[in-house]
This record gives sequence, C-alpha cells and structure tokens, in this order.
Amino acid sequence: MFKQINVIVANVFFAVILTACSSANLSPAEKYAKVPEQQLFQQAVEDISSRNYNDSVEKFEALDARYPFGEYAEKGQLYIIYSYYQGDKIPEALLSSERFVHLHPDSPHVDYAYFMKGLLNYQQNLGIFDKYFAANLATRDLAAAKTSFVDFSVLAESYPKSAYRDPAIQYMIYLRNLMASQQTQIAQFYFNRKAYVAAIERANIVITQYQGAPSVKQALTIAMKSYKKLQLDDLAKTYQMVLDYNYPAKKST
Repeated sequence: MFKQINVIVANVFFAVILTACSSANLSPAEKYAKVPEQQLFQQAVEDISSRNYNDSVEKFEALDARYPFGEYAEKGQLYIIYSYYQGDKIPEALLSSERFVHLHPDSPHVDYAYFMKGLLNYQQNLGIFDKYFAANLATRDLAAAKTSFVDFSVLAESYPKSAYRDPAIQYMIYLRNLMASQQTQIAQFYFNRKAYVAAIERANIVITQYQGAPSVKQALTIAMKSYKKLQLDDLAKTYQMVLDYNYPAKKST
C-alpha cells in the first residue's frame, strides 16, 4: 500500500515539475496568449505601480508580440523603456529606446525616447562604484558620454517645447564640462612631459569646441605656456591677451 502511495506521489511530483518547466519555457506571448489586449496592458501598468518591473516587462513584451499594431502598442513600448530602466537593466532599456525612435520617429512621445537614450548612454559611463563614490569620470573613456550629448542635442534642437528639453540641456552642460575636463587633463599630461605641440593641440580642442566650460581657462594657460616653451612668443602673447580679456585678474580692495 505504502509502495503504491509512493508511486502516486512520485508521479504527481514529476507532473508538477514538468508543468513548471513547460511554463518557464513559454515565451511571454505564449504565456499570456489568452489575455485580451486591454487587460494585458492594464495588468502591466499595475505591475509598474507595484514596482514589479520584471513582470511588467514580460507583459509588455507579450503585448508587443501579440498586438504590434494594436491600440496600446506605442504606449506599451514607452512603458517597457521605463520598466527596464527602473529594473536597472540599462542595456535593455537603451535598446528599447533606440527601437522606439526607429519605429515611431513622428510620435508625439518620441522626445521621451530621445531623453532616455541620452540618459541611458550617460549612465553607461557610471559603474556601480561611481554611483556611490566620487569617481573622476573625466579620466575614463567617454565614448558613451559623447553619444549621450548627441542624443540630448537632438532633443533640445528638434523638440523645443518638450518637457524634457530643460533637463536635457542641463545634462548637455554637465557632459560638455566633463569632456572639456578630460581634454584639458590630456593637454596637461603632454605639457608635463614636454610634448608641447601635442599639448597645444589638445588645449585648442577645448578652446574651440567647449566654449563656456570651466576648463577653457586652464586650456588657454597650457597653450600659452607651451608656445613660450617653443619660443613662439607672438603666439604666446596672443593667448595671454585672450586670457586677460576673458579672465581678468580680480582687483584687491
């Protein structure tokens, strides 16, 4: 009798496991195949409200797969960007942003996708330690920061009435200063090693491409000193004049 019960229990156990495995292997579209479009959308939004971002992503993916031209398709693709972002899945959120821009270039909400593209590219320069400790980002590879600057620029120039324009401009100012600081540090590196021509080249990048950045003053100084070291006194005097004009010495009272 006990042997018979054990066999039954074992069979039930394996049936449950097989069912669970089968369910786990289902795609989001298959998993929610019987849920109507509006209900699926509402459930996904409720998951966001409950901060169940993984569940919301799964439902929005199902919505996108099953109703690519449905009433909630565009909204769902915007929400999936947000869900990925809140779930700290930066690469996935970035890909979703890029996809939205590609699929809906004329959408009234494409400004949000551009803003998220810029924000997500910016965050790719931040490691886990940078979020909690004061890391000098100017010393790192800023390729993603440059891409971020372009994304924010497109938003600021193409969508002047966007609610995201002012935050985008603030990020642009920060990123400009960051990139200028990096170029200035490289110029100082070359100057310290007596590579004066290279120092001048880097300094001039800051002076011409990052006007308004705090590092411009230091870049002008590096260029001026480099010209002096090269005994090009006329050019050194020109840079000194630009320095004096733009950064006059404060008079003591």
